[in-house]
Amino acid sequence: MSEQGIKHTFTKGLNKDLVNYLKPTENWSMAKNLINQTQLGEQGVLSTESANLECIKLPYTMIGAIPLDGSQWVVFTTDNVTSEIGIADIDKCGLPDNYVTLINDQAARTAGLPGLNFNQDNLITGASRRNFDCGFSVYWSDGARNPDRLIDTSSQNPNPWVQDCTTVAGCTTCTNTDKVDVDMLRIAPKLVIPCVTLNKSTGSGTLLNGTYQVAIAYATNGIKVTDYLVVSNAQSIFSHNNIAGAVTLTISNTDTRFDEMQVTVVSFTNGQLVAKVLGIFDTRETTIYISQVDQTLRTEDIALIPLQSIAIEKSDSIWNVNNYLLRNGIYERPDFNYQPQANNITTEWVLTSEDEEYYRLGGNHYSYMQDEVYCFFIRFIYDTGDKSASYHIPGRAYDAAIDGGWQTKNTAQVDSYSIGLASGRMGYWESTDIYPADKPDTYGVLCGQPIRHHRFPDPSISNVVTHFEDGKVRPMGVRFTGITRPLDNNGNVITNIVGYEFLRGSREGQKSILAKGMVNNMCAVPLPTTNETILFQNYP
Repeated sequence: MSEQGIKHTFTKGLNKDLVNYLKPTENWSMAKNLINQTQLGEQGVLSTESANLECIKLPYTMIGAIPLDGSQWVVFTTDNVTSEIGIADIDKCGLPDNYVTLINDQAARTAGLPGLNFNQDNLITGASRRNFDCGFSVYWSDGARNPDRLIDTSSQNPNPWVQDCTTVAGCTTCTNTDKVDVDMLRIAPKLVIPCVTLNKSTGSGTLLNGTYQVAIAYATNGIKVTDYLVVSNAQSIFSHNNIAGAVTLTISNTDTRFDEMQVTVVSFTNGQLVAKVLGIFDTRETTIYISQVDQTLRTEDIALIPLQSIAIEKSDSIWNVNNYLLRNGIYERPDFNYQPQANNITTEWVLTSEDEEYYRLGGNHYSYMQDEVYCFFIRFIYDTGDKSASYHIPGRAYDAAIDGGWQTKNTAQVDSYSIGLASGRMGYWESTDIYPADKPDTYGVLCGQPIRHHRFPDPSISNVVTHFEDGKVRPMGVRFTGITRPLDNNGNVITNIVGYEFLRGSREGQKSILAKGMVNNMCAVPLPTTNETILFQNYP
């Protein structure tokens, strides 16, 4: 409002060509450091443009900033050698505590460890969310230069440092060093895969007759945060009153960066397959005694046990959209072709000898069936816990000297009596189906040829190949040799693969052996307390 009471709206900009009495009320004729709005964004008025004032002095060139709450920002800086993450508070301009360093990677790089690896050509995008402990989880991407990462700013969650640990009188004390462990910042963390073994317990319990397995996943604050990383061996238990006892789970090699793990029991009893969440346990537990599975426990979807999520390591950018964290331009692991290497894996049968009480006492090395045909696969485990595709392990090549008439006879061979009890080559077997004829780079010499599987021996090749003799049971297993490390498409070893596992194809609908000895292969055992003799099928 002017001194004459005339209202000025100042919406049409600067005009110096007209004298004052001809100047419209929407124009202005002279101003310095002017903007046609207030600092709050109100339109139609004039105000002085804000001056620039050095508020916070950053250690290096800023390549990204993510807002937290109020006036605080997480700031990312680098000089392309040393990188740093800190918290800046713009309400504390000029004060000594207006910037706090969270992570600086100079000490780690000096020690030869990997650093944050920021670069001024790769700007950072990201988002933050408040946690229940009043800190913030900050997620960011630097355009796929590095794996997507996160950091927890809460003082209750110390920053990810390499630790020095000492053990005195059985108590381990760890202190943080000044060297950052960048692997602990990954959104897709590197995981240590637990080793688990399930055995029949000598103690009492109320487990029903059946077969039991245990699956393990890591948890945080009582919530499962990974897939099921490992499933134990199958353990069968039996008693005549159908209350068979208990099992003992032995655990080692857990990832103690996670405080908790979820233990789920998978049981096959009374013809029903059920998974029950036994509970959340400390990752430092090494032995869990399972004497009962309460039916009121939460039931886990059985389909989740083998489910494997794809670990997304990198993305082009990360954004917060309506309180959802969105990752744009994600990068999946490149597929690799292991099949030519799998074609060179050698498969042998191996026979061992156990006391006749082995299975009654809870032995869990179950035998493959004599004269049956099985198919096997190999797949690899990444350091993030996810797994590769499965690659078929072909049966052995045809040998004209011994494999003639393989359709009607078993051509397996005994090659050694030194491993366990005996071992040797599988029998030859081929399918009427063929390997894909249009993929020579994948299947090599097998391209377009009949698919080959593995035929286990039967007693016709040697009297040693039997499941029960001289007070001993003889489980038959399988051994693989010639396994080589996977190579990428450029022929380089894939360094983030940390293990492998074998899979066996289902025989359902494809069984070549239908009878398990109910007529022609029974074992007779006298009962010591009576003069009765019992018969059982000669197949565990």
